[in-house]
Amino acid sequence: RSLLHAQPFCPLEIWPGSHSPVIATPPDRSLPALLMPAGISKADTINFEDYTPGSLGELNGTLTAPFTGANGWSLSTSTGRGIIVTTASTPNGEYAGGKALSGGTATDYGTTYIGGLKGIVATTGKNAITFDAQYLSGVGVGFFNDANNNHFFDQSLDTGIMFGINDNGFGYRHPGFGATRFDAPFNALGTIGSWYRFSVLIGESISNSRTIVMSIRNLTAGVEVDLNGGQTPGTAWSFSVTDAAFGVAPEDAMGGFVRITTRGVYASQPAKIDNLRFTAATPGSP
Repeated sequence: RSLLHAQPFCPLEIWPGSHSPVIATPPDRSLPALLMPAGISKADTINFEDYTPGSLGELNGTLTAPFTGANGWSLSTSTGRGIIVTTASTPNGEYAGGKALSGGTATDYGTTYIGGLKGIVATTGKNAITFDAQYLSGVGVGFFNDANNNHFFDQSLDTGIMFGINDNGFGYRHPGFGATRFDAPFNALGTIGSWYRFSVLIGESISNSRTIVMSIRNLTAGVEVDLNGGQTPGTAWSFSVTDAAFGVAPEDAMGGFVRITTRGVYASQPAKIDNLRFTAATPGSP
């Protein structure tokens, strides 16, 4: 769908949809199968191209919701709906326009869509999340499972740590939509309206702790965002969290969830998410 690039902190991994000075952008927004990592298919990246424009998951009105939205998504456990919208490509082609998941339209201002989709975590030998987001208002992406086996999506019990954009810029938030949030130490703020690609690599649990490496590329400007202020080689932000602070482990996840708002300190426009991809080192929950 756009370009492919081997991340500098993981040289053997080729991520779909990332930047490369060599490989041209496929005109049909698809990913060349022979360039994908072993065992990964084009279907493992959700680019919403086969989704019907319009409502994806309407408001359910409670913190738990059934998976009865469009394309298997849950209904919203927050204050608003999720809808499929059309997007434009960036002038440099690093983000290829088409369709994306949004928190609503201008008439939904002040609301939030929170929902999950089961069966989208690919087993690749790596724990990772990648996605594109337009910098307009808050977004978050993470793993979930069905903690109490009630076959509903529960935003408090079922969700792990999430990564994305909060009221202070780029960062992450504790599981279960906890009140504690952490911001990247440098360049926490993005440029309003620009598209960004998030690549989050998650280490295995060692002594009840995981190391996380998050990198972000400004697709509109065609540059990596320096999240560490030059304190270490490269531009990625590396940090560690306890297993308790991480929440749902990728190895145990049954799916991925998103949070998309229609208000924020940056712009009074709905946020957008595209090119979602969730992978785990070992198979998760069925």
